[in-house]
Amino acid sequence: MTKKSKKISLVLFGGNTKKQDGPLLEFAKLANKKGCKITVITEKLHLNLPTKDGSFLKVKLENSGFDWIEKKNLTLQYLKKNIDKNSIGISLNSIWIFNDEIINFFNGNLYNYHDTPLPEFRGAAAYSWLILLNQKKWGITMHKVVPSLDVGNIVKQHFFIFPKSCRIPQDYLDYKIKFEKKFFSTFLDTLFSKNLKINSQNNKSSTYWPRLITPYNGFINWNWSAKEIELFIRAFDDPHQGSSTFIDGKKVKLKKCFFQKTKTFHPFQSGIIYRIDQGKLFVAGNGGTLKINDVFDLYGKKINHILRVGHRFHTPIKDLETALTTRANNKIIEKIESKIN
Repeated sequence: MTKKSKKISLVLFGGNTKKQDGPLLEFAKLANKKGCKITVITEKLHLNLPTKDGSFLKVKLENSGFDWIEKKNLTLQYLKKNIDKNSIGISLNSIWIFNDEIINFFNGNLYNYHDTPLPEFRGAAAYSWLILLNQKKWGITMHKVVPSLDVGNIVKQHFFIFPKSCRIPQDYLDYKIKFEKKFFSTFLDTLFSKNLKINSQNNKSSTYWPRLITPYNGFINWNWSAKEIELFIRAFDDPHQGSSTFIDGKKVKLKKCFFQKTKTFHPFQSGIIYRIDQGKLFVAGNGGTLKINDVFDLYGKKINHILRVGHRFHTPIKDLETALTTRANNKIIEKIESKIN
């Protein structure tokens, strides 16, 4: 794009990942440096998420110089009134599912950044599902938006392998950011030069995993193997609130869990704290030991020091049913939003 050419108008939908400056902010800064006119359309849930330095996205946008607006519902009427019809739309961590009218408004120029190796891992909560499946091979994707979720033609992909040091979602998020800046930059360059290579997705290779809501889906089943429980606790670790269970009738959150291959325990021993060493809990499991470093109450206070050997973690059947049957919907999202601030 030359200095004399008209500025390309980009409309960015979505926000950042918790405790990150990307994807939206990083993309916006990069596009701005390339001379684009930036408009950000976001919502309350993203505006009140902390960025990398702890400040909220709302504060960062207010200081950015970008045009931005908070919208609860995204409508064609709003776009027609406020957005140039020749704009290019980019969805970056957006919670909105775009309908036909909005897709048609952008006349083939609406794209979605999906930080998974599509067609695998369509849907949401990618890094929690990745941990549960104990996979390390990964990729990030930019694709065209069509009415069906995450199935549009792919215009750019990059593949890589996570190192063994990545254990919890925050580790995976921090690592994949290394690739995003170059990925976004080359995407914009090929987009502006109209050299995008279009590839259809192979539906026979596709998988879809739904969004997870930690307070509803994160209950531990102590009948699983110790290794499966370790993966589950890791999947709901930072930046999430932690997986849920109960001890002495009180709900607690578990983080920083490590599986150890030890002697075999009877299934009836699963969940019992059999040793405490320097505040670390050693918990019997099916096929080995779970070393649990952090136990929190519902106020976020660490309570390892009040727990004793012989105490048992357990999860009532009704909560396990909640974990299996609850799916994210607008009502649940609004309930979570109502607790913000």
